[in-house]
Amino acid sequence: MPNIQIKKELIEKYFKRVNHLVIETSEICNLSCLYCGQGKNYVKTDSHKKKKHMDWHTVKPLLDYYISLWHSGTIGLKRFFMLSFYGGEPLLNFELIDNVHQYIERNKPADFLVYYSITTNGMLLDRYIEYFVHHNYTIAVSLDGDKISNSFRVDKSGTESFDTLYHILINIKERYPDFFDRKVSFQSVLNSRSNLIDVYAFFKEMFNKEPLLLEMSKSRLSLKSDIYAMYRGIDEDLEISWKTRKEECVKFSLKNLDTSYLDFYIKTYTPHFILRYPDFFQEFDNVTIKLPTATCLPFSDRVFLTVGGLILPCEKVGCVSPLGYVINGEIDIDFQKIVDFYNEIFNKYQKLCETCIRTMSCTNCFYDINYLAKKNICPDYVPNSQKDKYIQRALEILRRTPEIFKKIINSID
Repeated sequence: MPNIQIKKELIEKYFKRVNHLVIETSEICNLSCLYCGQGKNYVKTDSHKKKKHMDWHTVKPLLDYYISLWHSGTIGLKRFFMLSFYGGEPLLNFELIDNVHQYIERNKPADFLVYYSITTNGMLLDRYIEYFVHHNYTIAVSLDGDKISNSFRVDKSGTESFDTLYHILINIKERYPDFFDRKVSFQSVLNSRSNLIDVYAFFKEMFNKEPLLLEMSKSRLSLKSDIYAMYRGIDEDLEISWKTRKEECVKFSLKNLDTSYLDFYIKTYTPHFILRYPDFFQEFDNVTIKLPTATCLPFSDRVFLTVGGLILPCEKVGCVSPLGYVINGEIDIDFQKIVDFYNEIFNKYQKLCETCIRTMSCTNCFYDINYLAKKNICPDYVPNSQKDKYIQRALEILRRTPEIFKKIINSID
């Protein structure tokens, strides 16, 4: 395979045409969740964070940049934009949220749609809910389930947050039932005090919703961290749940390991399967190339601006390798440096990925697999030598579960 050479012009185009900006509104939080990615168990990586809240002078240059593009008519067919507020706890800097919102609405083109969203722990939500209802925000609330499942989420004094948050949420649900049903969602981190069935049951019973299930981030853990005792993997919990609580798994339409395995198999051996939207456009020198790992090309999905003025590909990665900066009111991005960095990492992993049978169904971002290590390591690597065993297992699942086979066949036009 030839070396991968992403072009600078492609990344420049992505940066101009991106339609999602995530702003780290505040670096601090009013909770001290024991597994938090910003907490004591994690390696600190953003040395630029000398302030606690996002200030207007840091965020305004990016807003002005995109507003000018919206007016220029050079951004293609997209006439919408998503602006998200993130933290820390973003509601600790509500003034910045309102300033950004008002500035965008005053200066955007009249026919241009901007959708607003916020990810919050919800502890201050009752103070600002009227504002979010009035402006039709999408709200993602972090809640891990019932009181036991949520018990790692504590305030600064160590008091569990569940009772306070539950009261706030019930109050909002009663006051604004339509808004709550349409615009409020939940994110739940699976942990050693929770399990999939109980989490799903709680949200279904209390709010008639399904949460977005997440695993704890382990990519930036300190070697001395005790967080692994709190960790619970989704796949491992699925396996246990299907063995011990099958009826409830069926009730909540949870994937079992067989269907998850077939999902990977179909993605791997279906030639025209596209895993991510940006893959439609990844052409280099008129040859479409499958990039190693599942890493998004920079700015193909979103732009994340930190309190310290770092520009990152998204809010899920650390700050070790920023893609740019906002400094002294100016946007500073070296696009050639970005493509050189990504080309180096992609080419570093290319050989490993070429010999892995899960290449087409990979879900690993290189930011999560120690991409700066000298030796290439991937936790989900399956060598080509196991290909026959991989295929045989998939066929055996289809033979054992003909209802799944029929569903797949009937779904093909």
